[in-house]
Amino acid sequence: MLLATSALLLMLSGGARAAEPPPRPSEAARSADAGRGETLYAANCTACHGALADGRGPAAVALTPRPTDFTRAASWKGRSDADMVALVRAGRPGTSMTAFPHLSEAEAADIVAWLRTRVTTPPGAP
Repeated sequence: MLLATSALLLMLSGGARAAEPPPRPSEAARSADAGRGETLYAANCTACHGALADGRGPAAVALTPRPTDFTRAASWKGRSDADMVALVRAGRPGTSMTAFPHLSEAEAADIVAWLRTRVTTPPGAP
């Protein structure tokens, strides 16, 4: 009983925190077509981000900074679907993330919807 009470007090005091669940897809991502996103991702993103979206594509070893590992929930922190769609279409200055302006907003949203299905690692996990 003392051990359970101590553990509860530790958790309540912030000394130990339960892992947050992976982010849930936004309404925009839910209305997007993740199946189509998987196909678009394979055609446009795997060279850098890898087939598993883990940032380990064949080109990743030559890129600085390394491509984002979208399987980690921490990679999504503070990023809305709209932010991600804009990033896919416009690229990210100062990085190897190139723009994909040939993708429509709907196609980029489909990719983001598929990427959200790849999250497997909770925040704070090694």
